[in-house]
Amino acid sequence: MTLRLTATALLAFAVFGGCRPAPTTDDTIETDTDTDADADTDADTDTDTDTDTDPQGCGTPPTDWTSVGNPDVNFPQITTTTNYVNDANLAAVRAAMPTTSGESVTLTTPITVTGAVVSAADFRDPSTEFWVQDVNTAAHIQLFFAGNTDDVTVPLNSGDVVSFDVVGLENYFGNLQVNDLANFTVDSRQADTGQTVYAPDVTGTQIDAVALESHMIHLYGEITSDDGACGSSSTCYTLNHGGQNIVYRAGNSVQFFVGDCVDVYAPMGNFSNAPQLNLVNFDWFAFY
Repeated sequence: MTLRLTATALLAFAVFGGCRPAPTTDDTIETDTDTDADADTDADTDTDTDTDTDPQGCGTPPTDWTSVGNPDVNFPQITTTTNYVNDANLAAVRAAMPTTSGESVTLTTPITVTGAVVSAADFRDPSTEFWVQDVNTAAHIQLFFAGNTDDVTVPLNSGDVVSFDVVGLENYFGNLQVNDLANFTVDSRQADTGQTVYAPDVTGTQIDAVALESHMIHLYGEITSDDGACGSSSTCYTLNHGGQNIVYRAGNSVQFFVGDCVDVYAPMGNFSNAPQLNLVNFDWFAFY
């Protein structure tokens, strides 16, 4: 058995970790026991080229699972493929994003967002990074790196409904990041209302990273390569989903191996106009 979550993860996240078997190969090393002096002419019936990683050999994931991060999180049961109906005014927030990468602005007139659904949140308590969505678009709230960690004083969960005033915005390499809030309120909790989270299944599709930036999505497939370090404490992998590849970036406190099957519900990242999944919370995926 291979320990998936390292000791660092257990301390940093205080979450549930599991043991899974180490990956195995489908190729058997054949030992020739023929002691004849003549050359072995036995025909090898193994037609495997040994160069494929059998993408999508994983099949379809179960509709009921326990996340790696938290045994109480079950994304397949709280998500839907039906879009929201509420306009929380997030389109106005996106329209106010600075046009130059790296530029930040403080709004003289804050933009009021009312009744946005939290699609995903980080592991921190209180939440200092989370994603919200309405019928029109989505937004990434990143308070941690801006130092505005007192804007939100409670932990958030997917399906919570929130309202707030947007005070600060940043263009982060073409991505909208909201970095300052005021008058933040939690209007309802998913645990009380059963609010579903919109997460369309994009498995096997060519993903438009710009159009879906920060939108919650669902996809599943197989880890086909370990692409090495990308960032000081993260590793990038290639995840094949239905014949399409996406960069799958995760902290080094959880281990993935080529051949792993993963089911993912996460906000879409945009890295140089290419889709990328950044797993900042291990609640967002499960092995299957």
